[in-house]
Order: sequence, then C-alpha cells, then structure tokens
Amino acid sequence: MSAIDSSATRPIHKQITTMGLWLTGCALAALALLMMAAQLYELRQRITAELVTQAEIVGANSAAAVAFGNSQEADEILDSLRAAPQIVQARIVLPDGRVLGEYRHDINNAGCHSLTATTEAGIDHTWCGVAIYRPITLHGNQVGMLAMELDLATAYRQLAVTLGFGVAVASLAFGVAVRLWRALSARLAQPLAELVQVTQQVREQQDFSLRAYGSGSAEAHALAESFNAMMDQLELRDAMLHSELGQRRQAERRLNDLAYIDSVTGLHNRHFFMERIVSTVAEADHARQSCALLFIDLDGFKQINDTLGHDCGDELLRQVGERLTTTLRSNDMVCRMGGDEFTVILNSINNAKQCEAIGKKLLAVMSEPYTLHGRTGLVSASIGACLYPELADDVTNLLRRADSAMYEAKNSGKNALRMYEPKRDAMLGRREQLGRDLLTALNPPQFWLAYQPKVRLDSGDIIGFEALLRWRHPQLGEISPVEFIELAESSNAIVSIGQWVLSQACDQLLAWRQLVPDLQISVNVSARQLAEDGSVSQLCKILAATGLPAGTVELELTETLMVDRSSSILARLAQLRAAGFNLAIDDFGTGYSSLAYLDSFPITCLKIDRAFVTALAAHTHGMAIASAIVAIGSALSLQVIAEGIETPEQAHALTELGCHFGQGYLYGKPLPAEAAQALLAQSKGDANAD
Repeated sequence: MSAIDSSATRPIHKQITTMGLWLTGCALAALALLMMAAQLYELRQRITAELVTQAEIVGANSAAAVAFGNSQEADEILDSLRAAPQIVQARIVLPDGRVLGEYRHDINNAGCHSLTATTEAGIDHTWCGVAIYRPITLHGNQVGMLAMELDLATAYRQLAVTLGFGVAVASLAFGVAVRLWRALSARLAQPLAELVQVTQQVREQQDFSLRAYGSGSAEAHALAESFNAMMDQLELRDAMLHSELGQRRQAERRLNDLAYIDSVTGLHNRHFFMERIVSTVAEADHARQSCALLFIDLDGFKQINDTLGHDCGDELLRQVGERLTTTLRSNDMVCRMGGDEFTVILNSINNAKQCEAIGKKLLAVMSEPYTLHGRTGLVSASIGACLYPELADDVTNLLRRADSAMYEAKNSGKNALRMYEPKRDAMLGRREQLGRDLLTALNPPQFWLAYQPKVRLDSGDIIGFEALLRWRHPQLGEISPVEFIELAESSNAIVSIGQWVLSQACDQLLAWRQLVPDLQISVNVSARQLAEDGSVSQLCKILAATGLPAGTVELELTETLMVDRSSSILARLAQLRAAGFNLAIDDFGTGYSSLAYLDSFPITCLKIDRAFVTALAAHTHGMAIASAIVAIGSALSLQVIAEGIETPEQAHALTELGCHFGQGYLYGKPLPAEAAQALLAQSKGDANAD
C-alpha cells in the first residue's frame, strides 16, 4: 500500500521518465540476452565442428599405428596436437581397453574429463570443457577409439570480450535514452505543471478569478477549459458563501452552547468537563504543577424537589452554581455533571492543604439558606477531592478517586469534605469486586436466608419469621448485608435478588405451615423493587404461584419510601395489597414520615425501631416514642411489633405499653432454615405440653 501511495505522489514527468527508462532497459536487456544466446550457440557449434575435424584427422592418421599396435607412432601423432593449444588431452585406446598412445598439453592441467575407455562415439559437454569419443577404423573395421578434450577457457575469453562490448554499447544506448526520455517527459508534463501551479495559487490565495491556459495537446487544452469552468462556479459560490458566513457563525455559537453549556445553570456541562480535565492535566504536566478535582453532590436536594417542586429545584441549582463560581478563583472551572452533581477543576494548586481550604469554603457557602421563589430551602454538600499528580497518575484515576472520596464524604454523614487517601484503594477494590460478583451470585445461588422468629410477647409463641438475606461469597466468605445491600441497590441487582428471596421464603413457609398452619413470614423490600411496575407484578406472580392465603406474607418497607406520595407508588402498594401481601413500615420513627403520609399508604403493620426499644430501660424519650407508636398503631388499626428485644425487662415494658408482638435475641437470633425449623418444632411441643 505504501509503494502505491509513494508512486502516486511523484511528479508525472518523473513517472514518464522512469517508465520509459524501465522499458528501454528491459528492451536492451532482452536484446543483450538474445545476442548472448546466439553467441553461445554459435560458439558451441564452432567448437564442436573444430573438435570433430581434429578428431577425424587424428583418427585417420593413427589408423595404421593402431592396426600394428605401434605406441611410439601413436604418441607422435597425438603430439602433433600441440599446434592446437586448446586441446588439453587425448588418448588412443585399443578395443581391449589398453591405452596405445596418450597426450597432455600441460602436465599440471588434468582437464575436466576423465577419458575412460569406451566403445561408443559421442560428445560430452561440461562447463569447462568438451570431450569427443571417435572410433578409429581401417578398411571399415573399428580398430581403436580416439578420445580428446577441448578446453573452453579461450572460448570464454572471447565471449567475455563480446559481452563487454555489448554492455558498453547498451550503456551508451541507455545514456542516450535518459536524455531523450527526460526531454520527452518535460514536454508532455509542462501543460500539467502549469495547471498545477494555477491550482496552488488558488488554494494559497483563495483567488477564484485565476484562470489556466492549456497548450501542447488537445487533452491539456480540454483540462484547462474544464478547470476554468469550475473556477467560474467557485467564484459565484464564493460570493454566496460570504453572505451566509455570518449566519453560519451564529449557528455554530448556538450549537456550541447546546454541546457545552448546561441549560439550567448556565455552567459548562459534562461534555465540556471531560475535554477540560484532559487539557488541565496536560497543562499541569507541561508546567510541572499540581491541579485538583472536586466532586460535589448536594445533600437533601431530592427533598427540595419533592416538597417545593421542580421549579424551586432548578432555582436551587442555579444559585449553587453562582455561589461556586463567585467563591472560586478566576482560573478555576465549575461544571454541572447532571442532577445535583457538580465538579470543580482547581488549577495551580500548591498542596493538599490549599485544596482542603477551598473545599471547606465551598461547604460553608453552600450550606447557607436559599431563597426559592419566596420560600426557604436548605441543602448541604458532600465533596470528594483528589490532587494530581500527587494522588493520581492519570485522568482516569483522578476521576475515579475524586468520585470515591465524594462517596466517602457522603457515607461519613454528609456535609463533609474528604481528600482521597491511597489506603482506601483496598476498600474500593473490595467494593468493585463485590459489585461485579453480585451480578452472578444467583447463578448458582451464593445467597441463603436466615430466619428470626417473631413471637407473641405474652406467651412467647412463635407467630412467624422474618427472612433475612445472607451472602456466602466463594472467596471472601460471609459478607455483611450492610456491605452488599447498598451495592445491590445501586446496580439494580436488588430486583432479581429480591424476587429470589421472596420465592425462597414462600417455599420455606409452605413447608413450615405443615407444622404450624397459621405461621407467617416477612421479607424486606427495597425501594428499587417498587420503582417499576414490572418488578411489582413479578412479586405478585411469585405469591400467586405459591397458593398461600392472603395475609401470610408480609413485605417490610423502609420508612424513607413514605416521602414519595406519587400516584405511581400508591398504585403499586395498592397492587401488592390486592395480591395478598401485608405491608409493614420497618424502623418506624427514624425516617421522614408523618401522620398525614402514614394515612395515605395501605399499611398493615408498624415496627418499632430497636433504638427506641434499647432506650426503654433508661427511662429516656424512648419510652414516650414507643408509647406514641403503639397508640398510632391502635388508632389506625395497625399491628405493632417491636424489634431488638434483648431482655425480659424490655419485653415487659412493651407489654405494659400495649405492644403485643416482638422479635430480638431474647427469643432467637437469625437462624439457618434447619435450626429455625427445630426451634419451631420445640415451640410447638412446649405449647402442646402446656
């Protein structure tokens, strides 16, 4: 491919000259080969004829000597060959194989052939000599055999002289051809060269008024006319393009705004950020300076959007952008990545302390109240920062580590700044591994269910179990639900995992109801599982396939779900109730719910959080809160169950408050299915004994 491209870019006069000389060289070479072949053929014929003639003369002269067996006379006859120096050796051999006479021109030259005794006439050609075998006859009868060898050295010298002469003639002819072809190619290429010169002037000067004048051939003239016609069109279109240039520039500016500017805040967007961070890192490398990247995520923005509306949410984002821009230095860059996420690129940072100081200043200005269309809103921010090149060696690691630090800030309690620390890489690596492995943990299942008993507080009888998900990783062992549930929810794997949990729990309940017919079971449900109609429908199908009666399977919902009172969420909860599920609010009293919200949902049970149960014995506000929750449940005809009961005193206090059901280590830890079944059988046996 490179050879084709190279030849295509060479000037045409050089291509013509090269092709002509190549053809001339091929013709001269072919002629030389033909001449050489003819010379070789002629030389061979002449040598053969000379050798045959010599052999006939010597054979005729030696017939008598052979007939009488006179070796002296035979030697004398052969010695006459000295007059022909190209004959290097000769022999006269009798029919019985004896050598009658022998001749050698030079005793040091043994020749190319070994003149063996033979009765057959012939000629033997080799590269260095020719041997002839000729019978000696007398009165028509063969009386002996003559063998002679002719050396070809003389013939080769003659051939070399001829070849040298031919090369000299061919070189002279090729030299003449070089001049002729150069003159011819220049004459043929001149009109094209003139046209190329005009086109180069047009390109460099952008002057479409220039014209070409073809000469030398009809083709060149036609090409010039076509070029001039094209220039006429270009000159006309150039005038039209100039009139449209202003409109194009305006359109380009609008497109640039759409491509690089966020429409809500007026800040640069994600697309611009990805280009800018690459150039910033390159500039830092070139100047041997440091730069920093801050990932910012707003805390509480969803509540502003849900309670005050999207208009207020957009206004909040605009004000956040303004505060960030006015707080930062003029050479720093603020971008909105989407949603409530922002990034800040800090140029020319001296050290991590300077980066932390800027980050803390941003935390302070963003936590101040916002005026949103006459209403007040409060948000904070979680900021993750990473320094280049001190803490990241390329753009990819800079992005990943700043994002990791931001999640660390959010997990630490929000409204915080975290600088990336290398020691967190091990934790991040484990988190990434678990995130990947979650996608295949159901095939084959690595999960198992633990069952914690729920009891009637006055009697201790088991009324059901709460199914709790556990993960036994093949390499890492048992993984805490605190660690992997969040990963499952962020990757949406929680949907398929939740369906598996419900299916396994229902199958186990069917088996246990053979022992205790009224036994119930509860399963935790993530907000992700209620985010789509398809996921809710699948949960309903799983319950319907078991044939369990309505009210035997309870879904435990997180209290944060109650913030969302959208029609879609209410419809999905109603669909679950219609399918036969009971619905419980888990950890009630620790989230964002209110009585107005509680009344909107088709809830059947409230679960008192273990924090309030633990505080019962300390005579703190825990007693008042637990009492209030029991009263709410009674007023709304909801079942109330307490979590985390560990002492008889806590159980007695809850009973006194009117709470009739509970669970906790006092009655049993989460157990594997076999141990839970044994506990159930023991409880049934004790009840029968009573």
